[in-house]
Amino acid sequence: MKGCFHCKGNHVMVSHCLPKYSYMTISQYSRAVLPLLLFLICAPVQAANEYVGSQYTDGVVFSMVVVQDHLQAIPWPNVHAPIATGKIESWLIRWKIDDLRTNQPNSSEEVIYLAKQSRTGEILDGFRASASTNFIICNPANAVELWSITPKKAAQLSKSLPADNPAITPPPARLFSRSEKYFFLWKPTPAIYAVSNLSIVKEIKATENFKKFEADLRKEGGWTEALTDDLKYLVHVPLKFGGPINQKQMIDTSHCYDFDKDEYTTWKLHVGTNETQIVAAESLDNHLNFIAFWEDTGTKHLGILNQESQVVAELPTEGTTDTQFWRNSAWDYANSRFLIREPGVRLTIYDYRTKQTQHFSLKFGDLRTL
Repeated sequence: MKGCFHCKGNHVMVSHCLPKYSYMTISQYSRAVLPLLLFLICAPVQAANEYVGSQYTDGVVFSMVVVQDHLQAIPWPNVHAPIATGKIESWLIRWKIDDLRTNQPNSSEEVIYLAKQSRTGEILDGFRASASTNFIICNPANAVELWSITPKKAAQLSKSLPADNPAITPPPARLFSRSEKYFFLWKPTPAIYAVSNLSIVKEIKATENFKKFEADLRKEGGWTEALTDDLKYLVHVPLKFGGPINQKQMIDTSHCYDFDKDEYTTWKLHVGTNETQIVAAESLDNHLNFIAFWEDTGTKHLGILNQESQVVAELPTEGTTDTQFWRNSAWDYANSRFLIREPGVRLTIYDYRTKQTQHFSLKFGDLRTL
C-alpha cells in the first residue's frame, strides 16, 4: 500500500521515505508521527529570533537592518504552504565608520524602527540597509517599495512598484546596484530605476545581443548576478557542473552585457591551482573587476581579479563564505576597503591599499517598538 505526500517540496511516495526493512506499518508510522506534527503546528509562539537581514556601507556609514522574527506556527512544508507564519519587525541601525574605536564596544549612532510585517515564510530580502536619512527601500515578494523614515516614527510606505516574485520567477527577478541607488527590473520591459523615487532612469533596448544575454541567463543555473554601479554592465555568473558524475562545480565564467556598446561577452577566470569561484562583480574605471575565491597549493584565497585573471588585491577569508557571500561581506571599492561582519557583531575592515586590518565591536542599542 502506497500513499503520497510532499516531502521537502518534492512529490514522493511514503514507502520511499520509510526504511526498506521497517517493521512499522503505515498506520503505526502515522500514529507515531502525527502527534509530533500536531505539536509543531499548534506550538505556542516562540521567542523572537533576531538576525541581520541586510547590510550596507558607502565608506562613511556602516548600516544594517536587524530583523526580529516572531514565529507562530510551522505548517507541514510543501510547495504551496509557507515554512512559517507570524510577524517580523525590522530596525535600521547605523554607525559612522570614522567614529569607530578598537578595543571597546561601539554604540550605534542611530536606531530607527521600520515596521511590523506579516511573515510569509519565504526567504526574502525585506528592507535593504543604506545610508539614506529620509527613505529606505523594501524588497518583498511582489513589489519594490519605497518607505519614508524618521527617527521617532515608524516607517511609512510612500510608493510601490510591481515586480516579479523571486521565489517563483527565474533569476534575477530584480537586481540592486552596490550603491543602493539603482535597481533593474525585467518587466514590464527591461529598465533601470532610481531607488530614491522608483522612476525610470534608463530603458533597455531589446537588441539581438541583449536577447542572447537574457536567453543564456534564463537557461543556466544562477550563482550571482550584478548591476554595476556605473550602470554600464549586467553581469551573470552561472553555476555549472562537470567532471566525473557531474560532481565538480564550475563558477568561473562571467556573462557580461555592456549597455553602452551593446556587446555581450564572456570572461573565464582562473588563478591558483583549482577552479575559481566568482562571488561579485563591479565596473571600476569602465573595466570589470571580480571578487573570487581560489585555492593555491592547498590554501584558500579570496581576492579582486581583473578580466585577465590578474590578482589586483588579496582579501581576508576569515568569516567569509562563498555560498552566502553578501550576507556578511561588503565591498567599499571607492575607498579600497573590504568589510566583514561576523557573529557577535564583530566588524572587520580591511584596507587593501594599505594592507591594514581593524576589528571593531558593535552594539545594536535598544530595539524599541514604537
